[in-house]
Amino acid sequence: MRMAPSANSRYDVLAWNRPYRLMWPRFIERGELNLLCEVFLVPPCCNTMENRDTELPALVATFRAAYARHLKEPAWTGLVRRLSAASPEFAALWAAQDVALPVTREFRTYGNPAVGQVVYRCTTLAVTATPETCINVYTPADDVSRERVAWLLAHPGEIPAPAHTR
Repeated sequence: MRMAPSANSRYDVLAWNRPYRLMWPRFIERGELNLLCEVFLVPPCCNTMENRDTELPALVATFRAAYARHLKEPAWTGLVRRLSAASPEFAALWAAQDVALPVTREFRTYGNPAVGQVVYRCTTLAVTATPETCINVYTPADDVSRERVAWLLAHPGEIPAPAHTR
């Protein structure tokens, strides 16, 4: 029932479990497993990320903090160029030059086209053997969220596509 993705500081999702795949179905299907690309390049209507006004600035600020350790790496510089060119929202947040250490919010809300919003309690675990890598464990935070995740697990093939993609 818990989502448990592993990601690096560039927000590449390295591994995930079944609940994560069902909560973020199109993200996994597209095969571009970078959370920044998902939240900035995919329209909000097709995106699992909720509370974008607070979540996106925090993502960019923590990404910028990690970016300082990778200034000359093409994978990092290319990602910044690509996101800046394709997303005015990312470009504006990047230009603000905010920097932040990763902070685990106690609760996170994600949306799914089949069940609506799910509130999770979040715990972040560092992977000490692999610097700049963590595992986030998301536990449904209330009865409604638990019921919605249980439904997703019981009905994996019934997640509707947004109307404009049919």
